[in-house]
This record gives sequence, C-alpha cells and structure tokens, in this order.
Amino acid sequence: MKSNFLFLQHSIDKAANSFCGSSCGFILNYPTIFNPFNTMILYASQYFPLDYIILVLVIAYFFFTTLAGMIKIGIRFIWIKVVVVVVL
Repeated sequence: MKSNFLFLQHSIDKAANSFCGSSCGFILNYPTIFNPFNTMILYASQYFPLDYIILVLVIAYFFFTTLAGMIKIGIRFIWIKVVVVVVL
C-alpha cells in the first residue's frame, strides 16, 4: 500500500511541477516532493545490478499479490463472479 502512495505522490509532483507537460513526458528538473523509492533506485544505480534486482523484486511483489488476490476472490465484474480460479 505504501508503494502505491509513493508512485501516486511522484505522479502528482510530475503533473504539477513539470516545465513542459506531456510534450516531453513530464520531466522534472528539480523534484519538489521527496520520494524515497526514487532516491533508493538512484543510489542503487551506482552499483550496476542492484537497481535491476530491486525493480524485479517490486514487480514480482505486485505480480504475486495480484495473483493471490485473484486466487482468493476470483475474477469479478462488479459483484458477479466471471471466472473462478482453481489452484490444483
């Protein structure tokens, strides 16, 4: 949940403080809101494979938590179960 807040916080900072908007991809010269995840990735990039390992762990975390949620409640549209996921 905290990582979702960090991504949202960074996106709001980019949208509010980008000097050229969507034409350049919301580039920030000087971020105004501190983002600990971004700082961690920037420092980890100095040690080559460490930043890739961290990103793979974050992506794997999102993938496996999504998979666990789909297994637990299935795939639903509003309140109707569309697909029941069964683990063998």
